Amino acid sequence: MAICNKCGANVTDEVKFCPQCGAEIVASPAQENVNSEEKESFADKVKGINDTPDTTADFEAKDIQDNKTISFLSYLGPLVFVPMFARKRSKFARFHANQGLVLFIADAAYIVVQNILLAILRAIFPWNWNYGYFGGRGFVFDMLSTILGLVWIVFGVLAVIGIINALKGKAKELPFIGKIKLLK
Repeated sequence: MAICNKCGANVTDEVKFCPQCGAEIVASPAQENVNSEEKESFADKVKGINDTPDTTADFEAKDIQDNKTISFLSYLGPLVFVPMFARKRSKFARFHANQGLVLFIADAAYIVVQNILLAILRAIFPWNWNYGYFGGRGFVFDMLSTILGLVWIVFGVLAVIGIINALKGKAKELPFIGKIKLLK
């Protein structure tokens, strides 16, 4: 499908003149590149995010088998300390404890950041009884606080990815935070 350079109308590739404005249709190099290349879908982009290094081969099979059930606790907030201290000698448990600890610290840091940002927003948008039946701070405050709350979905998704990897016996880094090493 081509685009008219004069009016921007979508026209079929076989048409030589735009049916909207009558201008001659000349395929630009950018349009040819878009038509020739495959567009990457949203699902492909999401798969690319989780395309992180898998170091499972570096661990012993017995270590993985013995510790994969306790390793999933690493991704359940403060329970990260259970595999960290209960399985000090297990490289596999330490790997997941490190991932869970980084996630836990990032989660705690975001709590602080979110509360600071919400305090600033509350100062900018004071309570006003004129905003609807129940009062409120207004549409802008509601939207910004909702966006700040939606970030928690990222932490939940990372935790689920970590749990799945641990229970499958994989030592695969989490997206975004997997390269950070706190435990040895």
